[in-house]
Amino acid sequence: MFEAGIGAYDWEQNILQRVEIDLCIYTDTRKAGSSDQLLDALDYFAIGEQIRALLKDRHFQLIEAMADTIARQLLQIASIEKLRITVAKPGALRNTRTVSVSLERSPADYL
Repeated sequence: MFEAGIGAYDWEQNILQRVEIDLCIYTDTRKAGSSDQLLDALDYFAIGEQIRALLKDRHFQLIEAMADTIARQLLQIASIEKLRITVAKPGALRNTRTVSVSLERSPADYL
């Protein structure tokens, strides 16, 4: 869960709201799978910090734009072949738990 500037309405422009981000990262895991060593795996903590820094620096009007921006940033990590990201905004719609957008991207999508 992250706190982020998100929303297109006037009342959302100067507040932080919760967003939930779910990532499915496609990468070659054979080396990490056989060694069981963190050095051979993606550093998920660093990825989380990269997302946190990205969200801290700007306001997004749409969760679609937030998801695409995060995907573009993470796909700069050479070992990530493809990713699927879901960005959810809990409480965005009355009588629903959350509203979310999912997208799948690869480096080729940003050439």
